Amino acid sequence: MQLPQFAGVALFAAMSCSFSGAAFAEQKIVSWSGVHAGFSLGAARSTLDIDYAATPQTGGGFSALGAANIIAAGTGTIHSTGVVAGGQLGYDWQWGHLVAGGELDLSYTDLSGTRVAPVFNVPNNLHQSFASHLFATVRGRIGVGHGPWLVYATGGLALADLTVSDTATSAAVGTAQSSSHELRPGWTVGGGVEWMVKPRWSIKAEYLYADLGTLTDRHAFPGAPLAVSTHNHRFTQNLVRFGLNYRLP
Repeated sequence: MQLPQFAGVALFAAMSCSFSGAAFAEQKIVSWSGVHAGFSLGAARSTLDIDYAATPQTGGGFSALGAANIIAAGTGTIHSTGVVAGGQLGYDWQWGHLVAGGELDLSYTDLSGTRVAPVFNVPNNLHQSFASHLFATVRGRIGVGHGPWLVYATGGLALADLTVSDTATSAAVGTAQSSSHELRPGWTVGGGVEWMVKPRWSIKAEYLYADLGTLTDRHAFPGAPLAVSTHNHRFTQNLVRFGLNYRLP
């Protein structure tokens, strides 16, 4: 993960560290304990890094030039930005100003994209696409309360659906197609700030980075069954969400 992706978390940590013991003592301790549930809305920015591999092989496989051609054409990146909307359920414990707990959430994500490239010296005859419409996490979180504010770090497991499709066309050996769908497990880390606007009601802003690993598939050309290319699709997301929570009595 690159350094800018930690900027929000670092800011929240700096804010929490800046509170002096005297200031803490002057603030009334707000209760964050118990069950909370709510909904969130925000934006997700995803990156699909695609890496092709192919091996030259005689007798129905790629030539050295053909393998190099499809590797160069197939290796690239697809970005997408879309809405993320869903709900969350969690539980927190509190010891003075220290708050720790867990949260699970389920969201719809509007993420999809397409990439085209020339292969075998023919323009735009390599098509790659993806779509992802589900994102879920199970996370722990730990933070510091200061008056009506809670600043926290969070991390845990992530899950997203991912559908990928790769199609390459050759006038000599036909069209090679592959399509795969998986629920991709991964990990997530981030941070947020929550404000108790009135008893039991709070609003929050949260940033998450999620790495959903790599989905691999392959295809071969009908007229050259040994001309097989392997496609690795690494999927990551950056999410910013704003939410409303209600704490049960």
